[in-house]
Amino acid sequence: MALVDDIADDLTEVFFDTTEWAEAVTYTAKGAAGVSINAVVSKGLPLQEAYERGENFAGAEITVKASDVTNPQWGDTFTIGGETWELDPAEGVTHEDGYTLTITLRRVESA
Repeated sequence: MALVDDIADDLTEVFFDTTEWAEAVTYTAKGAAGVSINAVVSKGLPLQEAYERGENFAGAEITVKASDVTNPQWGDTFTIGGETWELDPAEGVTHEDGYTLTITLRRVESA
């Protein structure tokens, strides 16, 4: 088995396994139906630009398989534990390596 295959297997069998690191979330691309994907979520991220503008958004980072979220953009949402989060327009994708994406999110506040 080639190294690239080993990496892909590890992503699925360990990193994005919900009994290990990941949790199931619902990803909804703008204008599309939601789909369940596995992701590694880290909440409690401070959003610097929002803070500087006097806004108060809860921030998070989410790491997903690049094949699950192929073109993240403003308007995409992730439902995590019953809360809706949106792609943060100031930060967006903060890491991309061909296998995974790390995306900065902000929680959507109810009106």
